[in-house]
Amino acid sequence: MTAPTPFSVSAERISLSPLVITAGLSEHLKVAADVTLNPLIGTIRAQWAGLNLARANQYLQDAQLSGSSHGSATIGFLPDKRLTISGNAAASGTFTGQGHSMTVKRSEVAFDGSEQGLKIGVELGTADGGRLKGTFSSPEPFRLVVPEKGKLTAELSGIDLALFKPWLPLVTVLEGRISGRAHGTMLPGQHFELDGTASLSEGALHQSLTDGELNLTFTSATASWGWRGEALSGALSLTMADHGQVRANFQLPVPARLPVAVDPKGPLKASLIGKLQEKGIISSLFPGLVQESFGNLDAELAVTGSWELPQVGGTLRLGKAGAYLPSAGIRLTDVQLAAHLEKNLIFIDSYKALSGPGHIEGTAQVTLAGWKVLSYRGTVLGDNFQTVHLPELQIFSTPKLSFEGTPQKVTVRGELHLPELRIAGSPSRTAVAPSSDVIREGRVIPLAASSPLVLDVQVQVILGEQVFVKVAGIDAQLGGAVNLSCTSLDRITSKGEIKVIKGRYRTYGVNLDIARGRLFFAGGPIDQPSLDVLALRTIGNVRAGVTVAGTLQRPVTKLYSEPAMPDVDILAYIVLGHPLGSSGEQASLVNQAAGALLTSGQAEVLQNQIKSHLGLSTLEIQGDVGKTNGSMGYKPLQVTAPGSIPTMQQPGITETMLTVGKYLTPKLYISYGRSLFTGSNLFLLRYDIFRQWQIETQTSAPR
Repeated sequence: MTAPTPFSVSAERISLSPLVITAGLSEHLKVAADVTLNPLIGTIRAQWAGLNLARANQYLQDAQLSGSSHGSATIGFLPDKRLTISGNAAASGTFTGQGHSMTVKRSEVAFDGSEQGLKIGVELGTADGGRLKGTFSSPEPFRLVVPEKGKLTAELSGIDLALFKPWLPLVTVLEGRISGRAHGTMLPGQHFELDGTASLSEGALHQSLTDGELNLTFTSATASWGWRGEALSGALSLTMADHGQVRANFQLPVPARLPVAVDPKGPLKASLIGKLQEKGIISSLFPGLVQESFGNLDAELAVTGSWELPQVGGTLRLGKAGAYLPSAGIRLTDVQLAAHLEKNLIFIDSYKALSGPGHIEGTAQVTLAGWKVLSYRGTVLGDNFQTVHLPELQIFSTPKLSFEGTPQKVTVRGELHLPELRIAGSPSRTAVAPSSDVIREGRVIPLAASSPLVLDVQVQVILGEQVFVKVAGIDAQLGGAVNLSCTSLDRITSKGEIKVIKGRYRTYGVNLDIARGRLFFAGGPIDQPSLDVLALRTIGNVRAGVTVAGTLQRPVTKLYSEPAMPDVDILAYIVLGHPLGSSGEQASLVNQAAGALLTSGQAEVLQNQIKSHLGLSTLEIQGDVGKTNGSMGYKPLQVTAPGSIPTMQQPGITETMLTVGKYLTPKLYISYGRSLFTGSNLFLLRYDIFRQWQIETQTSAPR
C-alpha cells in the first residue's frame, strides 16, 4: 500500500477511498468504491497497470501464464436494478498448457454497457501473425443476462491449428492456418442466427500409430454454414494432395438457441461425393498386417431420417486396389467392391480379389440400427486362391462358405477345399517347458484372454491332389477330409481322417516307405488325432519297420517285422538291410537309428541289447573329443599358465567319434575310438587303483 486508505462498512453503505497497491516499479493496482445498499446505488472503479499475469498460476491446473496486463473498469449501480459498465483491458504474454504454448503479441477487450445498450470489442494478435477480431452489440439496456437482441461479427486470419493441440489426442498433430468470417444476430427467447465461412491453408494431419504413422496433406479445405431455426446446415470441400477430394452438404437437427443441444428426433439430411485414391493409408493404419496398399474409391452417399434413426443411401465403388500382406506372404491385386445403401441396409453387391493364379469373390449384407451394426450375412466363394505363400508353408484354397452374425456372435457354414498345400522345413527348436508342478514364487499369472465374440463354425476341409509335407524326415503326399467345429479360438474340434497317399521317412541312415498312414479325428481337439502309421523297408521276403500309434502329443512307436525277429535284428534290417554282425561301425549306425526312431527308454533297452550282442561294456558316439587328445571317461582339466587367458575350443563335427569299450577285469578298462569323419584313432587304458583313484593313459594316431 502506498498510503493509508480510509474505508467504511455499514448496513446502509460501503465506501473505499482509493486503495493503491504497488509491486516493484511496474505493477500498480487502484480500487475505489462508494455504494449504498438499500437501494443499491453507487460506483466501483478499478485501474491496473503492469499487472504480472503469472500471479494467476497458483489457481490454474496444467497451465502457466506469463506476461503483463493493463486496463480499467467501472461498474455503476442505478435505481430500479439498472447497471452500467465500461472499461478496457489489454495484455501480452505466453500461455503454456499440455506441452504447447501460444504467445500473444497484443490483445485488447473494450466494453461499454448502459441504458442505451451494450458494445463489446475484442482484438487479438499472435506472435506468429495470427489475428482475431470480433464485436457484439445490443440495443437493449445492459443487464446481467444474455441480451434478447444483438449482432455479432467475427473475423480471423492465419490462426495456427497447433492452438487446438490440448484438445486433441496425444498421438495426433494438426498443422495449418485457418481463416474465416462469421456474423450473426441474437433473437428473443435465446434464439440466434449465425452464418460464416472458413478456409484452411497449408493443412496436414499427422497421427502416430502402433509401428506406423498416418500422414495426410490438404491442398485446400473450405467450409460454409448457416445456423438458424431448427437446423445447422452447411457445405464442406476438401482436397488432399495424394488422396483425392470430398464434397459434402449437411443439415443437422441442432436448433439455433441456447443452450445448444441436438434434437434426436429432428430431421437429418446429408450428402457426400468423393473420389479418393488410397495410397498407403490402410498400410499406416495396419502397419504389421498390410503393406503397399493402393486403390480408387468413388462414393455417393445420402443420409436422411433422424439423428436417432438415420437412413443411409447411395453407392460405393472400389477398384484398381491391392495390397501386400506380409504375415501371409501374398499380394492381393485387382481388388474390386461394389456396394449400395438403402435406409438401414448396406448391400455389398460384389467383391473380388486376385492372389496368385486364383481369386475369391462374394456378396454381403449389413443391417444397421442407428449408428451401430445390428447384423450381417454373406458368402465367400473362390477358386485356387493363394492364401499363404511363405518358404515353409504354401496354401491355395477354394472356399464355399456362408456366414451370418451379430456383433456378439458369428456363424460360418460350408466347405474349404485345399487343392494345393505344401509344408517344408526343419523342425524348430523350442525351449524345454517346465512341468505342470513347477511354481514360480512372486509370478503373477495373467488371466486367460477370452474373445467377446461367440463362434459357431462348422466347416469341412477337403485336401486336394497337391498336398505335400516335407519336414522332419517325412516326405509324403496327404489326402482326406476333416469336419471342423469351433465355438471359440481355443476350442476347435474335428471329425474325419487324413491319410498318407504315398510317402517316405528318412533320417540317420533310415529310409522307410510309409505303407500306411492315417490320422483319425474323432470329435476331440484338433491337435489330438489318433495315429495309425506303418513304415517299412522290404528286403526280399523280410519287411522291417516301425508302427506309430497313440496321439500327436504321446505317440507310441514300436518295431515291426514280417517274419517276427528280435528288435536288434529288426533295426539292423531297417538300417543295414541284413542282421547285425560283429562290426562296431554297423552297431553305431543301428545305435544311432534307435535314438532317432524310438523313445529314450526304448532306445536304451535296444542299445543294451546291441552291447550284449557284441560283448561290449560301452558303445557310444561322442561329440566332444579332440583330434589328437580326448577322454573316454572324464574331461581333461585345462592347465593355464599364471597370468595368461584360458583358451576355449569349440568342438566341431570332425571331432565326433564312435567308441567301443570293454572291462577286461573289474578294474581294467580298455577302449578304442574312431572318428566318423576324419578316420583318426584313439586308444585308452584305465585302471582303478583305489575307490576314488584311477590312472588313465591314452594315445591317438591320425589317419
